[in-house]
Amino acid sequence: MTEVNIIYSAIASFLAGGSASFVAIKYLSKKTIEHQLSKKIESYKNELTAKTEKLKTSLSIFSHEQNVKASRIDLQKAEAIGKVYDSFSQLMLSIHSFANDKPIPVSCEEEYYGHDSQNAREYSFYTERAERAKECALELYRTLVTNAIYLQPQVYLEILGVQRELLRLIEEYLGPIQVEQSGRDDVEEIVEDLLKTRADLAHFYNEGLVKFVDELVVKFRKELGTGTV
Repeated sequence: MTEVNIIYSAIASFLAGGSASFVAIKYLSKKTIEHQLSKKIESYKNELTAKTEKLKTSLSIFSHEQNVKASRIDLQKAEAIGKVYDSFSQLMLSIHSFANDKPIPVSCEEEYYGHDSQNAREYSFYTERAERAKECALELYRTLVTNAIYLQPQVYLEILGVQRELLRLIEEYLGPIQVEQSGRDDVEEIVEDLLKTRADLAHFYNEGLVKFVDELVVKFRKELGTGTV
């Protein structure tokens, strides 16, 4: 017999005239209300627990997705920095060679018999390196633009500034050569005129870029979380 049926029976007894039945009705009513309230509270607790677990699962999934995204971005950033630094290094190596390397001197015999001359050799030597440096400068620009989103704005602008200045100096060196090549065959006559332009580029590299490269390494290491040199 349920609590409701018990109450109905007690009410019937009360109507029959029993004062004890009134006490029973009051007691059973209280217990019934307490029982119903307890059931509702328990149901609410179960519902709340289910919602909490669902929320925990959703937050866990979201956190995992964010970690995956962060890891993917970190990986892409590391790859971008690697590409930029590799391209920048190729340009620095080519500029170093252009600014500081020297061709093998022409022997007296070669000079005497007209097989070669020092001017002609230097022209060929430095022109080849200037053209290589120009290719590297243009490649660095393409690499920078492609990976700009992963670089700190200040670092991007600093590298871009170096690239532009080097490209300007290289084209300043190659410009007269191209003019001479289109005008006459004997281009070695302009070698002396190119010495100042090459000296300007060598000064820019040796006096400023060597330090800049060291600073760039420190910045990239910091970005990658690998410490400093």
